Amino acid sequence: MSPAVASAAPLAVSILGGQQSARTLHFVVSVLLVLFVLVHVFMVILAGFRNRMTAMITGRVREGVEQA
Repeated sequence: MSPAVASAAPLAVSILGGQQSARTLHFVVSVLLVLFVLVHVFMVILAGFRNRMTAMITGRVREGVEQA
């Protein structure tokens, strides 16, 4: 949390256990979010990137392509 956020919302800093604790929590949650996104992108690549992206964008599945 930046000092501007801490001065605008001091209750948020208190709830999170102080400014350093809020920064640490923010870092951990950010890393977990990035890992979540990377794992899911990797899963789409393994499942067939072109077919899955086409299905997600258009809502249609090509004929002859087996669905899992």
